[in-house]
Amino acid sequence: MGVKYPFWVIPVFVVPVWVFLAGNVYAETDTDPNFGLDLLELSDVVVEGEKEETRRFRTQDSNAALKINLSAKELPQSISTISSEQLTQFDLSDVNQALEYSSGVNVQRVETERTYFTARGYNITNFQYDGVGLPLTDGLLRGGIDTAMFDRIEVLSGANGITSAYGDPSATVNFVRKKPQDAFGGDLSFGVGSWNQLRLQADITGTLTEGLRGRAVAVGESADSYLDRYHRETGLFYGVVDYDVSPDTVLTLGASQQAQKTDSPSWGALPIVYSDGTPTDYLRATNTGPEWAYTHNDTQMLFAELTHYLSYTWEAHVQIQQFTTDTDSRLFFFTTTEDRVSGDGLRGRGSAYQATTEQSVFDLYAQGYLTLGHRDLQLVTGAQLSRSKTDDVSTASELGEVAVESLRTWDGDIQEPEFTGGSSGRDLEQMLFSLYSTARLDVTEDVLVTAGLRLMNLDTQGESYSEEVDTQIENEVVPYLGVVYNLTDSLAAYASATKIFSPQETDKVTQGGQLLEPESGDAYEVGFKLDLFNKAALASAGLFKTEKTNVAEIAGISDETGRPYYRAGEEYFSQGYELQLSGMVSPAVAINTSYTHVKITNKDDEQIRTFNPENTFRLTSLYTSGTGIGLGFSLRWQDEIEARSVNQGAYTLIDAMASYEVFDNITLRANATNIADSKYYTSFYWAADNNQAFYGPGAAYSASVTWDF
Repeated sequence: MGVKYPFWVIPVFVVPVWVFLAGNVYAETDTDPNFGLDLLELSDVVVEGEKEETRRFRTQDSNAALKINLSAKELPQSISTISSEQLTQFDLSDVNQALEYSSGVNVQRVETERTYFTARGYNITNFQYDGVGLPLTDGLLRGGIDTAMFDRIEVLSGANGITSAYGDPSATVNFVRKKPQDAFGGDLSFGVGSWNQLRLQADITGTLTEGLRGRAVAVGESADSYLDRYHRETGLFYGVVDYDVSPDTVLTLGASQQAQKTDSPSWGALPIVYSDGTPTDYLRATNTGPEWAYTHNDTQMLFAELTHYLSYTWEAHVQIQQFTTDTDSRLFFFTTTEDRVSGDGLRGRGSAYQATTEQSVFDLYAQGYLTLGHRDLQLVTGAQLSRSKTDDVSTASELGEVAVESLRTWDGDIQEPEFTGGSSGRDLEQMLFSLYSTARLDVTEDVLVTAGLRLMNLDTQGESYSEEVDTQIENEVVPYLGVVYNLTDSLAAYASATKIFSPQETDKVTQGGQLLEPESGDAYEVGFKLDLFNKAALASAGLFKTEKTNVAEIAGISDETGRPYYRAGEEYFSQGYELQLSGMVSPAVAINTSYTHVKITNKDDEQIRTFNPENTFRLTSLYTSGTGIGLGFSLRWQDEIEARSVNQGAYTLIDAMASYEVFDNITLRANATNIADSKYYTSFYWAADNNQAFYGPGAAYSASVTWDF
């Protein structure tokens, strides 16, 4: 299943860090135990003695677009942030949960262990870690990612082909990891929740020796589910150190390992129609996963960064990241629907699935300033080499398809087969080499221009479902141009344009087994941004438009593999607008709200991808008093979605939280999600092709206690 470092590596690193820091508790600290937000605190990071956290809801400076730190107002695109305050106060321990709170992102949970993400109607394929881009394998997330190791999550809307591997017009998600701090500190929390949830989390940081700082995060969680038989266990270890090699050089080394084990996961989901085409209405808890089904996902991340200050105005960076995910599963898929009256007609088949995906990125760049006339030109230039390898195999059950009882009475009790049937899979390797350069120039006091250019070469080779793959893309150029004009001290207008370049997912092959030509096109955005409340909050309004060609469509089913093959040539057009407000609206109230409208059509002006809502609204607010009381709520609304003859009407999800500082360093917190107990399908992403979807969770509750030290 591929090479991976032993599971004990990180615990061996973590324990000495804890022991050493525990002996230095006497280190001088100046801790403010009040977690209330300060309207006048405008720095990007608030350092409260022992730890660094992004407290405000307003988006921080970000380098996700151009590797140049730009404030949200200076960036000619829409951007939003899920801050550490939101992650903590609303108990957003999983990336899927967190992104449901973000502006314009739709979390498409098609089954329990596979999730797609869409924005502006298109799939999100770009994930970044500390600004280094890694495309999602197959365009989806297997299992989940625990958020305990992240300080914040940034979502850059629109195409981003300069710093990310691909320039898809959806969005880029940038995970900003927690960093070591000079002062000793940390926290320990214990939580319980609905469906037998137990969670223990520890975070500790501080100076180890002179010039050496460390941070360690550990998580253990176990929970049943609103879904029958489903159970998940998660373990996470994260460790990072910063070392001052010299006064001009800093070395960062880090690693994480996450292990997730699930019992009775679903493969596919519930049929949304009966055999006569009428909609089904199963119980929310109905789960297609049998008793014997399981999925194990182990993910390891290694990363290193060397920063050297060449002079007062120039610095060089080397970043290396390696990701390895091993998956092992036994699954069962429902291949038919049932009769509405008798419940007869359901059939299914089992499969064993193993996969190893490896992604490595080497990024070398320099940034600094040049004088252009009487103006400073900020410049970044670099090169990036990345390698992605996918090795997976599916092995069929020797029983083939078998009859299954009605899902209205299904209890998951079905014979576990032997997986000795035919097998198929992939053994693919992609190499991507890029040269890039970005620049920022303040043309006048009120006009800011940003620009970028990326040159790419992509090589894909291997085997995909018994077909040889050998595809090259050479000298692909992606340009970017943005302008921000300050109309007043508070109000700015912006515009940006870039090219869309998005290689097809590795399972999108022709009948002859070759990858389709990349998707291409153009993306445009214009809008306004306004500072409010003494720059403690930022409002924005943006219009966007994209034109995309070479979109894949199913051309047929292979007689040999039974899998679909594709052809490219579809043209998609999307346009819409986004309204956002984030930050402090009073010394005690933080807010993060957005409204997004998007419509996608084909060349015949027919609306497509209707599994995406045309309109979404998000509102999250947090009140913190000077007496240690915190109150917050979140409201998420989307309008109807449809697939074939079935549609789901608009629905609203409401969450709430309350916290109280019992002592200076002890906080109690209670959370409630979906308090109206709304029943809804999580996604219709697959419903148009296989008539399947499943329901989201009902009302749920949790409570935790946190000790800050």
